[in-house]
Amino acid sequence: DQKNTGLGGARNAGLCVATGEYIGFVDADDFVDCKMYETLCTVAQSNNADVVICNSKFYPYPIKHKKIWFKEYTGDIDAYFLDRNVQPGNKIVHRKLLDQINFRFFDKNGDGAYLNILLNAQKIITLPDYYYYFYRVGHNSMSLNYSIEHMKREVRNAEWQKTMIINSDYADKLLSYGDYLIIYALLQLTTVSAKNGNKKEYNN
Repeated sequence: DQKNTGLGGARNAGLCVATGEYIGFVDADDFVDCKMYETLCTVAQSNNADVVICNSKFYPYPIKHKKIWFKEYTGDIDAYFLDRNVQPGNKIVHRKLLDQINFRFFDKNGDGAYLNILLNAQKIITLPDYYYYFYRVGHNSMSLNYSIEHMKREVRNAEWQKTMIINSDYADKLLSYGDYLIIYALLQLTTVSAKNGNKKEYNN
């Protein structure tokens, strides 16, 4: 029970009271298959994995023009793998890794903080044939928030993500991806500012 601190604050509060060996998250409007956590934990324990990721489906209907938040891990941490796997819902992570990097989500809607987990994981396993996480679409959600303040937070989050990359073992390889994240967020902010008729923010 706490003051509304947004999705990031709620997840961080959950992290502080969770007691399990592995941590997972389910957004309030989504749901998971009843076998998901048993399967992911079994795979994690038998392979000594830091992160296990299952596949996802849109619910109640597919979206042809939008790719689901999943890309199979084939032994290489590249920009596309990171870009498609930063949402926390369809995965579990070992508590020891969270403690090691002192992990916390960004304020409000900061899924992108999960980038830090993927950059620091020693062993990642993906399960492309297990569609266990159901991402609900076709209703109002935080992912449809197009306010200027929301987009300004996205710019700050992108800057923090670039810092995570710089401080990782992948700094040279992924530095341009860090730049891309910032440019993408700035373009979104510019577009939303124009749409809202905010000339000052648009010029900034």
